[in-house]
Amino acid sequence: MSIFDLDEISVVGDSHIMLSATRNSALYSKIQKGLGQKYLVPFHGFRGKNVGGICTILRHILEPKRNLTSLEMIVAGTNSDCRDKRWESDEVIRSNLRDALENIAKEYPSCFILLNTPPPIQNDREYKKFTENGQEMKKIWREQKRIAEIASVIREFKGLNVGICDLYKALSEKKGNWHTDGIHLSIEAEEIWASLAIEELEANGIRE
Repeated sequence: MSIFDLDEISVVGDSHIMLSATRNSALYSKIQKGLGQKYLVPFHGFRGKNVGGICTILRHILEPKRNLTSLEMIVAGTNSDCRDKRWESDEVIRSNLRDALENIAKEYPSCFILLNTPPPIQNDREYKKFTENGQEMKKIWREQKRIAEIASVIREFKGLNVGICDLYKALSEKKGNWHTDGIHLSIEAEEIWASLAIEELEANGIRE
């Protein structure tokens, strides 16, 4: 049997997914080991994309038609918090996710979708900005509070054929060094992430 005849679990997201695939991280290896014998599990990671960007890319990933069992959509949302053109309001995030879920349900009505809440960042992130007279100012670049709000929006979509891997809650409630650079996750954090994702998939009948 060709690998393209296998059922597929497609993992789509921002740089959290890109780094997982390129460095063969805990998240990548654990999901591949846990589900890769039975399913084709491609990782699609795109640096710097917000929720809207991932949802746009998603439309192209879903073509051509394939044996899609579960689409684990890693909408980390971290870049939706950036104070630049990538910033998205709650309603824009809701609209993008709603459209994406409706499109998936239309094309793949039996597909289970696993949404992931964004991981917490280590601290609020600042950057320096200079006024016209050369005075230095500090501006918030990413904010913990906003990441928590984005996580709450994503949780709203839990329902029929849509599960939630609540990474934000899991890491916020545990003490540990969860980051390599204040934003991207450590090996220990990715171990927790992988276990949460596999647990949610298996609870919905997707297992080895």
